[in-house]
Amino acid sequence: MSNESIAPKQHQVAGAAAETTSTAPSAPAPEKLWHRVRDEVDQLRTYEPGDEALAAAGHAGHGELAPSWVRTYGRFIIVGGVVCGFAIPEVAHALRPFLPHLLVATLVLALLQADLRQVPGYLKRPGMVTGLLFCLLVLSPLFVAVETKVVLVNYGLPTAIADGMILAALSPPLLAAPAIAFLLGLDSMLALVIAIGAHLLAPVTISMLATTLLGPELNISVAELMSRLGLIIGLGFAIGMTLRQVRLPAKVARHSQATIDSLSVIALTLLATAMMDGVTAMAVRDPTFVLMAVLCGFLLNPLLQLLGASLFVKSGFKTSLTVGLLAGYRNVGLLIAALTGATDPALLTFLAIVQVSAFVMPLLSTPVLHKVRSIGFDTA
Repeated sequence: MSNESIAPKQHQVAGAAAETTSTAPSAPAPEKLWHRVRDEVDQLRTYEPGDEALAAAGHAGHGELAPSWVRTYGRFIIVGGVVCGFAIPEVAHALRPFLPHLLVATLVLALLQADLRQVPGYLKRPGMVTGLLFCLLVLSPLFVAVETKVVLVNYGLPTAIADGMILAALSPPLLAAPAIAFLLGLDSMLALVIAIGAHLLAPVTISMLATTLLGPELNISVAELMSRLGLIIGLGFAIGMTLRQVRLPAKVARHSQATIDSLSVIALTLLATAMMDGVTAMAVRDPTFVLMAVLCGFLLNPLLQLLGASLFVKSGFKTSLTVGLLAGYRNVGLLIAALTGATDPALLTFLAIVQVSAFVMPLLSTPVLHKVRSIGFDTA
């Protein structure tokens, strides 16, 4: 978000802050929720995770908007869902039929958390938005397809992993990517516009390119794949945008953001657990394949980030890092749900591992981010 877009609202935010210090707390208007969450995230940038000062500031200021357990333990709870699904495969198997429902729920909650007011401003720059979408949804998977099918397969890379890498590159960026971008000080509004646009285009781009690049390895027609993806994404967007129009009573609105944050962690945890269905059995049956899948799955995220960032390095450091973030963090779960029963289980296992990497990578990158902050690096 640019300084110009924030400046017109500074007096309003300052006035609201002065009012809350002199009077009793009142329910935040729905349109002001994002600004209050943004203030709290600014505190997250200032203090180290777990800092007592951060906890005190959070409870004193906007405690009702972001529960401390979400802020402190949310990432670990989601990773715990991955571990639970792998260690107790019966739980993952029981949740697997609800995978499409959980995907719809995560889309709805992500849309409820998003600030969409500045999206029209970015739509006035169609050239940039179109170029980014083309690179993420077309150029990126084509590049991965060439590297895997032409080069890596000849060096012994299993076909299921090669196909899975292509499908992962075809997936749209996570709708949670704008929140990650905001925490890192990147262009969160650009990330939001691209993530939403990519999801809306995904049923068409994935269906056309997947059947072209993978061919008979996918036992599903273009129309059926498009309808499955369209149903999941369409329901998520329809419910999410409808709920955004609902005016909540004051008592409910006061705690609405806290509820959404908590439900998001719960939905993502259940989603991570459900995706592990079949991974444990595959690890027992073919541990070599699973180890190779873990290696390739966790390398794919940073490699896609590097590819995305390098394509837009001339657009500025902040923009290039934002594009890199979008390129690496993909919503692969959509393809797991859409392709269940229509492709090799080994391919679905690899896709699950790729999605797990998106849950785990933020934890692995935290020490790096702390080091970057300690040397005074600024992405602005």
